[in-house]
Amino acid sequence: MAANSDEFPVTPAKPLLSICIATYSRAALLAQTLQHVRDTFPGNDVEVVVSDNCSPDETQQVIARFAPLFAHFRSIRQSENRGMMPNVAAAIALATGEFTYTLNDDDEVFFDGISAAVAILRSEPAVVAVYGGHQEWVRASGSLGPPEKLVEQREDFAPGDKIRLFNRFLLLWYPISRTQILQRYFTYDDRSFGFWELAGALIERGTVAVIPNLLYKHAQTEPRMEYELTKAWYHDQHRAQYECFLGRVGLGNYQEVSVAINQRTVSVYTQGARFANLKKEFLTARQFVLRSRPYGAYTEEQIASWEKQALVYMVAERLLNHVRLATQIRGVLFEDAPRMRGLRDYFASIAPEFSVGSLSQHDWQASGLAAGCFLVTYDFGAPGWEQTTALGPTRCRAVTDIIESCRITNQTLGFEEQALAQAS
Repeated sequence: MAANSDEFPVTPAKPLLSICIATYSRAALLAQTLQHVRDTFPGNDVEVVVSDNCSPDETQQVIARFAPLFAHFRSIRQSENRGMMPNVAAAIALATGEFTYTLNDDDEVFFDGISAAVAILRSEPAVVAVYGGHQEWVRASGSLGPPEKLVEQREDFAPGDKIRLFNRFLLLWYPISRTQILQRYFTYDDRSFGFWELAGALIERGTVAVIPNLLYKHAQTEPRMEYELTKAWYHDQHRAQYECFLGRVGLGNYQEVSVAINQRTVSVYTQGARFANLKKEFLTARQFVLRSRPYGAYTEEQIASWEKQALVYMVAERLLNHVRLATQIRGVLFEDAPRMRGLRDYFASIAPEFSVGSLSQHDWQASGLAAGCFLVTYDFGAPGWEQTTALGPTRCRAVTDIIESCRITNQTLGFEEQALAQAS
């Protein structure tokens, strides 16, 4: 199917489809996405709407360069960063096309999927929105993951099918919608992601169609949007959209509702742990492992293995948090022992604001701890270090104490000294 086929006739007076792009500080990616849209829809029937979330980079220059290339182009620059979903809402509010589709600033569309959705909306007035699948995409290599279809054949959901829609799909991303319906009833804001709230509002106004076609390629851009999975706000907004959707339906069996919501949110906890590991935020990963554990998302063997692998790095992070709480600390000294050297070196790599070194028992007993220094021993008040108790936790921390605050399981460790020595 050619890009200038009858699905998108040249209608310069009013655009058929508005493609809404919310962006923030990714000028180079935005330029590639706008070029892709221009190449994919060369006629005058597509409107591009860009909302810039007060980007500090060259985003405005990119917008100015591409605006003349489209017959229909609208943009707005926020006076401050309003957050992701309010920025999406701002783009949608400017759309003037008959139909609207929201596109991330680093993604690309599948023309055939968009065409199929638009054709349904044009020929079937009862349909208010069309959802489709996607494909994961690595922009640098061009490689595509397997197609992630929502359905194998088209399925329609009428206004009375809210619960059936909810039970059928874990998540529904941006649909192609009738613009007037979308603008009148969407509620994207910073209280939830709003995807399910939107689905609920749409299905109250007509039929929602779900098709097997792929609508877009989801780019795995660095830094990935999924890195936000390590933040508490992400999980609150993710859970909120399910609760708000079901809250609009009304009182049901609260136990069944709790199970349904937990099934959807716990899987995102495991993703939070995954991306926290990738970001080397091990205490954050621990939090998500802990939150997942009561629901059986991991086996006990998996948790025990992760705990062993991450324990030293969690200790270093926790220690850094403690040191930063102490006032007027300039240097951190570790007990001079082979079992502490790996931890010391890793700590130094994540704490560049402090000078890091070692302190021998002889020097400690002879001179004590210099002003502005923080001491790290293996055990609190251990032989040779008995006077650390006089310093107290404000100027001295014991690794054994910190280990206890990083534990998940009750497994017997027996590996920590070697791990502390070999941390990298």
